[in-house]
Amino acid sequence: MIVPFPFAAEPSADLDVGGGPQPSNGSGAHVSVPNGRQETRSLYRKYRPQTFGDDDLVGQEPVVRTLRNALRLDRVAHAYLFCGPRGTGKTTTARLLAKAVNCLDREPDKRPCNVCTNCRAIASGAATDVVEIDAASNRGIDDIRELRERVRYAPAQLRVKFYIVDEAHQITGAAANAFLKTLEEPPDHTKFVLATTDPEELLPTIVSRCQRFDFRRIGLEAMTARLRTVADAERIEATDEALTAIARYATGSLRDALGLLDQLALYRGPAHGGAAPPDNSAAITADAVRSVLGVSRNDRVETLVAALADRDAAAALGTVNAAVDAGEDPRQLNRQLVAYLRVLLHQRAGGSRDADERAQRFALLREVVGFADAIGARGVISVPHRPAGRFGSPGERARFVDGLSERAVDAYGTWAAALPEGSAAVFLEPLNRYESSFLNRVGQAADIAQRIAHPRVLALADLFHMNIEEADLAAPIADAGPLLGHVHVADNNRLEPGAGCLDLVPTFAALAEIGYDGWVSLECGLSTTGDDRERVLAAAMAYLRDQWATADGRVTEPVAGSG
Repeated sequence: MIVPFPFAAEPSADLDVGGGPQPSNGSGAHVSVPNGRQETRSLYRKYRPQTFGDDDLVGQEPVVRTLRNALRLDRVAHAYLFCGPRGTGKTTTARLLAKAVNCLDREPDKRPCNVCTNCRAIASGAATDVVEIDAASNRGIDDIRELRERVRYAPAQLRVKFYIVDEAHQITGAAANAFLKTLEEPPDHTKFVLATTDPEELLPTIVSRCQRFDFRRIGLEAMTARLRTVADAERIEATDEALTAIARYATGSLRDALGLLDQLALYRGPAHGGAAPPDNSAAITADAVRSVLGVSRNDRVETLVAALADRDAAAALGTVNAAVDAGEDPRQLNRQLVAYLRVLLHQRAGGSRDADERAQRFALLREVVGFADAIGARGVISVPHRPAGRFGSPGERARFVDGLSERAVDAYGTWAAALPEGSAAVFLEPLNRYESSFLNRVGQAADIAQRIAHPRVLALADLFHMNIEEADLAAPIADAGPLLGHVHVADNNRLEPGAGCLDLVPTFAALAEIGYDGWVSLECGLSTTGDDRERVLAAAMAYLRDQWATADGRVTEPVAGSG
């Protein structure tokens, strides 16, 4: 990182300007330094992309194409916003853009050339006109004022001065407001690149002053190919299955993938005293990847899914125990299980891994419903959630809710139309306003279900959330009528019924009046953590039955509890 005055500076790029990366013995990345000793560098730094070539900066073709056209037409914007997950090339692309704009090569398509004086100066970190600012550390209004003063000065060496602001969402509100005018109308000799993993945290006025580029997670094929290139250059022996496993584990972050490859190269190297690995092979294998990362074998995940589908609890528990006994991480096994269900969904739908987020989400919902059918479940619960936020006025909130309601009707309606007849239902669960900005009341969920008009899309009533949002718990249930498909019970303190002061009689009376014949299940904490949990649950069930008898004049099913 290079930070502006009055802070100390250090080199910001990792290119070996003395002739490119040199092969190592497979146990790490090395680069020669002037005094003759070997300096070890991580693979992700050594192989940081140095050009816009498709084989160098991989996985971001739309971004690369747009920037190369801007360079060719001399229409580089004054400010860019690079958004995307970690390890996808945001800061690297900003550095490449700075080199390309200042490159002395006469052919725009060859920029950056990495040969001219400017390219080499930027790559080695010697160019004081390319300034990287860590917004997490320099986020206050005083830092921005210092930056505004610095912007006015002409470049000392290059044609255009670049400010690369990393983690831009960390800038405070006051500092961001002070930055607006400078960002909107910087001097002709200055350009800004803001990089962030969380663009939603940026002020809209900041975003509107930049050209926005969204960096995607690196695809599995592109990442595997890049890992193979690096492994061959470093003389690291690795099987294709091992590189694919690394790429899957990295979940789209090439930096994470290269870091794992670096770690595995050391794992497979000779042990102390020159001893070979247990399997007498120096190559990185898929088993080695699973051993280092605590990842379960695919056949174990497949066995677990099959056991769940067959409702074979003994086989499922045996599979989990076998994984734990083998030293595998149960949390990683859970992540693999979810990922495998998603792969099954894509296989069933004939889609691809590049499907957008909405397609993935609702395709997964369909797969989960199919799984619910396989195990005999009555339905699954879906929470159309949006994080709780602040609104400038009631009208702004109403427009926000109306817009999301339209999207929910369209999305759930499209999904429900493809459901086979007699499948498990989907219950839309509202949350209170402190946990979500959308779908806070039973009436809203019932309205969406009514507009979809599908018998398997119904509303869910959670008494804890209703107690916060509703003035009368019975009225929304009466209004929902046959659109109500499931009920969650908890007292006002979110503990078991009877542990608080919530009167359930009017609510149960409303359920009886609409002829509700679904499940009433406990979704609550317990007022005890000791050995008397069964006694507390039994008392809660007795309380529920008493409340139901008072409301309806009889004790009747279905009133069931689920811990």
